[in-house]
Amino acid sequence: MKRILIPTDFSVNSLENIRKVLDSLRETGHSTEILLLNTYIVQQTDPSLVIGLLDKMKLESKSNLEKLKAELTQGISNPLIAVSTASHLGSLKNVILQFLQKDNYTELAVTKDQEIELRPIKDLIRSRDCSVLVHRN
Repeated sequence: MKRILIPTDFSVNSLENIRKVLDSLRETGHSTEILLLNTYIVQQTDPSLVIGLLDKMKLESKSNLEKLKAELTQGISNPLIAVSTASHLGSLKNVILQFLQKDNYTELAVTKDQEIELRPIKDLIRSRDCSVLVHRN
């Protein structure tokens, strides 16, 4: 089974990355699980506001992921492709590492900007037998 982790920040480049992955799988004959991942962090702010901001950001992240999943799954006619979502607090590189340590993803599909952010952990990603696909927009 192919397992693909796709981080998204809902930017145009990120959404194009997801579409390219889905287009490449349109006719696949293999079971494929796709996880759309959104990460969020709270910038330095008044400590009394942090909990409220975290709750708001988490709800917004989950809502945006579910909307995106609904849009994408309408266009997927291949029953071998399953799409799920995850919203997670933390920096992109820390969250990616957590997911790769916890689960066996065969591919990590990223944009050029995400690849740059993940460079410090490139060797760790490779050590997990996870190929990195970079879609340059």
